[in-house]
Amino acid sequence: MKRKRKGLIALAIVAMVAILGVGYAAITGVGFTIKGNASAEGDESAFNVHFSNVEFDDNDLKTDTTKVKHSETQDNAQSGTFSVSGLATKGDVAAFVYTVKNDSSDLTAVIPKDSIKVSSLTGDAATYFTVAVESENPADDVTIAPGGTTTITVTVTLNKTPIEKVDTGDLTVTFAANPSNGTNA
Repeated sequence: MKRKRKGLIALAIVAMVAILGVGYAAITGVGFTIKGNASAEGDESAFNVHFSNVEFDDNDLKTDTTKVKHSETQDNAQSGTFSVSGLATKGDVAAFVYTVKNDSSDLTAVIPKDSIKVSSLTGDAATYFTVAVESENPADDVTIAPGGTTTITVTVTLNKTPIEKVDTGDLTVTFAANPSNGTNA
């Protein structure tokens, strides 16, 4: 009988410990913490801003347009070359409209207004011609949304009527584009 009683007492102690353990676990909150980190590498190829088109606009020409020769290129980069010849009358203006496209999928582009430039004229060309470059937003930097476009217009103005041929040679328009800070889509 003593043996039976010792077995019952041992069984009762084991049952009590099990009940207390389950009860404690049931009423005690258990907290979990998950730690980790993330990083991203830069990908310069994700930012793609370039000339996508160029058109010659002869609306201000006083000269017979068949006598005016012009060429313009864009090389799907950030520079383009143009030339014009045959301007004859003081005040003739030949304009080239370059389209700049932001082919980035999610990066907004900013073209600082001071980065849009055209090469300088030299010699007699500087006396006879004025070359100006202007963006759609001449007073400020130009912002282009992902997939969007803007235009840069280059005008060549004949300041005085030449007696002999005066040539500027090829001129180049360039710009710099930067991804915007904190305003990416």
